[in-house]
Order: sequence, then structure tokens, then C-alpha cells
Amino acid sequence: MPPVNRRTFLQTSVLTAAAGLAGAVSAAEKPGVRTGLTLNDDGHVFLYMSDDLRKDDLHRYFESYCRPGVNAVAFCVGDMSWPTFYPTKAGVHYSAMSPGSDLKKVRAWKNLDNFASEPGGFHGETFRILRELGKTALASFRMNDAHFTTPDNPDVNEFWKKHAGLALGSVYGYYGGCLNYASDVVRDHFYQRVVEFMELYPDVDGLELDAMRSPYFFLPDKGKEQAPLFTELVKRIKQALADQAKRLNRPDYLLTINVPITPELCLESGLDVAAWDAEKLFNCISAGTYQVNMDLPMEQ
Repeated sequence: MPPVNRRTFLQTSVLTAAAGLAGAVSAAEKPGVRTGLTLNDDGHVFLYMSDDLRKDDLHRYFESYCRPGVNAVAFCVGDMSWPTFYPTKAGVHYSAMSPGSDLKKVRAWKNLDNFASEPGGFHGETFRILRELGKTALASFRMNDAHFTTPDNPDVNEFWKKHAGLALGSVYGYYGGCLNYASDVVRDHFYQRVVEFMELYPDVDGLELDAMRSPYFFLPDKGKEQAPLFTELVKRIKQALADQAKRLNRPDYLLTINVPITPELCLESGLDVAAWDAEKLFNCISAGTYQVNMDLPMEQ
């Protein structure tokens, strides 16, 4: 296959929907892994839908798309720049950030407050309902979301503001606010965010690493060279999940990945999926979920 440049990469990965269906394919026929559709939920769409939403509304929301054929839901619980909807030391809780006069955020903040008395709050109720509906419940973390990553944006969290100098820069255009994973500080922060969440919500079935929001982690032409840094991060996360499962005497957590549509595009971004597969670091893969594409080269 000829090399793929970044322009082609962007064209094949363009963001077109808030939540999309992805074909989740087993990396190997491992026990407990079901092939089929995984639906990736943005994690905040429900909160904007109406005023005074509560757990019965959340149940109806999930029932609306948890139909036969959808085996798993990867529910977005965080990224590297937004406030969190769960108690946090590694990030910034939404209650510490004013919604201001933005009516959409005012609505979301009030709806989140409605879940404060539920065990685990909004996310606790989310994963409880998904399990009740018989779906594999995955906590999805966007690894480098570009939304709102400018110093003057009121939604960007303190970590990003403090480390804005580690952003990839204008060479990536809109995605220039994505952080450089060549930095130990960036990789360590992501690891801390993931471990913190999994300790707070140990009953989830697993974790999705969403590398499609956004698929830029290193400076131009550095992806292949610096891919081992990213692989080491995935290993650390895999080990943390294994350690927690052993400590809780529960089945192993699933670790799934959401990546560009070909191994070449993955490696260009610093994601050595072939190496991850060889070391059995993940259970399932969802490829290229920005578009509904039924002709993905899954055999690769």
C-alpha cells in the first residue's frame, strides 16, 4: 500500500457526527469478547436535550438506541481539556467552572446536579442502566480532543492552560491545541485520569482508548519514531487494569481501541497497533469511526 499523507488522513477521518456506530472487531477470539457493533456516545448529548432530566429520562435515552445488534456502548467520560462530570483530583470538576450565560451549559449543569444523589452520580447511573439493558459498558476516554483548546476558552481546564506550551501548534490547524504525547507530563496526566476514573467506577466492563478524538499525538513526521512512547502508555494502562481486576477479584477488564482505518495511518499518528496486537494489549478494535463506512479494510 502506498504511503498516506496527512491530507488523506484528515479526509478519511473527518468529524461528521456527535455519536457514531463503529464496527468493533475482536483482536483475537478471546473469552468474553463479543464481536458486533459498539456505539460511541459523546457523553453529554443527553444532558443538553431538555430541562430537569433525571434517571428515568436517562433510561429512556439509552433504550432508544440499545437495540439488538448493539453489543456495547463506549460512553465518553473525559478527555484532556474539558471539566469532568465525576469527582476528580487529576482534572477539574464541572462545579468549579461556571456555565456563565451559555444556556446550553446552564441546562447541562442543572441536569448533572439532578444526579448528585444517585450512587456514583451521572456516570454511576449511566453504567448501571447499560448493564441492566444487557450491554457491555465501556468508559471511553478521548485521548486528545481538540475542542475548546485555546487559552481564552472558558471550557478548557487548568491542566491544558498550564501546559499550553506543549500543544502541537499551528501546523495542525484546528487540531493545533492537541497536546504533544512526546512529553512525559502529557502521557502521565492521561494515565492518571484513566486510573482515577476506573478506581471510582470499578463496575464498568472496560475501557475504550479513543484515539480518533483527535488522531494527532506527535509533531509532523515524528509518529513512527515516537510510537514506542505511546505503546508504553498503553502497556501501563493495561497493567493498571489487570492490577485492579486482581485486587477486586473480578474478571479482567476489557481494553478496546478506536483508531484510524489502516495500520499505515495509525503508525503515522504514532499508534503502532500491530505492536499492541502482538503483545495482546487490547481486546477489540474499532477502526475509523468518524464516518459510517461499511467498506473498511478490516482484514488488515
